[in-house]
Amino acid sequence: MAKRGGFPGGMPGNMNNLMKQAQRMQRQMEEKQKELEEKQYSASAGGGAVTVTVSGKKEVLSVKLSEEVVDPDDIEMLEDLIVAALDNAMDEVPGEALNGLRKLCQGTKPIILLMHIPMTVETLTQPTKNVWGRDICMGPGGVGYWIDTVYGLYQLVAVQETPIVAVVTGHVHFSHEDTLPNGVPQIVTGTASQGGLCRVITVEPKAD
Repeated sequence: MAKRGGFPGGMPGNMNNLMKQAQRMQRQMEEKQKELEEKQYSASAGGGAVTVTVSGKKEVLSVKLSEEVVDPDDIEMLEDLIVAALDNAMDEVPGEALNGLRKLCQGTKPIILLMHIPMTVETLTQPTKNVWGRDICMGPGGVGYWIDTVYGLYQLVAVQETPIVAVVTGHVHFSHEDTLPNGVPQIVTGTASQGGLCRVITVEPKAD
């Protein structure tokens, strides 16, 4: 009489081999991921005028500017710039985040601001309407503008005098560059949806 249950033909042994292979592959993937995170990647623009170095964890480690870009007396200060990230991905801005940015802007160091949703600008409004059917940026007529913190963010970043030298955002899923009303350049990057890893940003003086 045949035994009931189990796997005929030695299936348990095959299953054990498969499990061991899966565990081995997982360890290899974890080791590879750790190796990538520990690496540093640098990219240059303008013949080396601007060099940005990021980690495998996508953290900005340094921004180097050559003498061709700025006054030599200002290089050390500019290399000590602040890279600030503000989470506005939910169509709103937490009050503590806005207060933290305001404190940074009271200092003298230049700031590159990273955000999810870009500021509303006329040159960006129509393209977003063409793609999404509405203005999905932050500012007059855009998302969340009735919220006090969103209004405050727009005033601080796009209208008032500020040490912010560039705003880098995503959200709209296409690349775009424009200038905010106070002269701060805004770079909207679509590289995340296009398979790119990073984008080098050239920081230029604000318009007079």
